Amino acid sequence: ICPEHLLSSLNDFMNHTLNDSANLILTNPWLSRPGTADPLSTFIDPSWDVNVVLYYRRYFEFITLVFDDWRRDLFNHTLTPHDIPYNSFRYIDFLREYNKRLFYGKNIEEEELPICRMNHTKSFNNKSPYMSKFDPTTEVDLVELTDLQEYSYFAAKQYYSQPRFRDVTVVNYHDQYGPDVNFYCHVLSDAHNSCEVAVQREKSSIEESGRDQNFFQTDTSPPFNNIQAYEDIVIAGFHSKRLKFDGANDQFSSQVLLWAGMVHSALIQSDKYTFADLPIECLYPFEVDLLRDVSLSYEKLLMPNFFDDGADLRDDFKKWRFCSVDTDGLLSDPEWDFLFHSTIFPLRNCNRLHLD
Repeated sequence: ICPEHLLSSLNDFMNHTLNDSANLILTNPWLSRPGTADPLSTFIDPSWDVNVVLYYRRYFEFITLVFDDWRRDLFNHTLTPHDIPYNSFRYIDFLREYNKRLFYGKNIEEEELPICRMNHTKSFNNKSPYMSKFDPTTEVDLVELTDLQEYSYFAAKQYYSQPRFRDVTVVNYHDQYGPDVNFYCHVLSDAHNSCEVAVQREKSSIEESGRDQNFFQTDTSPPFNNIQAYEDIVIAGFHSKRLKFDGANDQFSSQVLLWAGMVHSALIQSDKYTFADLPIECLYPFEVDLLRDVSLSYEKLLMPNFFDDGADLRDDFKKWRFCSVDTDGLLSDPEWDFLFHSTIFPLRNCNRLHLD
């Protein structure tokens, strides 16, 4: 909930900045949500010359990060025994839920923009791999069929449709430079001091830890996060009535984490099975192909000068496996019943699991 005087204070500050002829940066990830462009246009004084800046991540990475954040928020705030989103709880179910029309052709709506040839690219004055001007006239066949409206393509299209926000710049997260360097050094043409600070900060960060852009679905065996795998198992066990819960709603998340810890302990103590032996369910090959293809289409549209022939994205995509625990297979196989034998424990205080 916003403080009572937030908007009035912000408006006063913006007016003061405008009177000083200074630049102003407004940043908030919620501004990418549907329906934000029109009220923001009304709120911002017409005297401002607005440049909208969005950050581009490859779609398959973006949806994975969104899923991870959503799961964490679910456990922290909204998970109850009577309101479990079974259709999207696992990673692959989340992918299918928000790519229904892409994967299966369900509820396809008439395109808002004309379908153009796949090889059409607008001529840009600034041929730059680290940013580009948004042009919503290419690659509009696949790109309209995904359903995470916060993605940079839909956010760019939303702001571009508002006449005051036609100057939409998309900053590349996958360029050799970090997003801060690209923003302060390339998007802002006169922020020299901030550019130098961003460059030095990035150099220090790379020297200390290197740039690691691997997420939990990359180069892993088995190809899923262990904590989320245990959570998937116990939620499936609860749904199938293998596990019982009679506590208060606000205790359910803690109970699930406790159950997950018990499943982890059962696997550790097993002489026959390990975590790597859990049954796996992955996206079908045609789903994987479509996820790759729509990611390529987004990159070609949003980052045409970086895209080239898409080889870098294809190489990156090959490292990923889009999989979850096969909970149906696990529950139907008596060999895995031992996971639930030690899970009837009284609820006690527990924090989110940190398992090796």
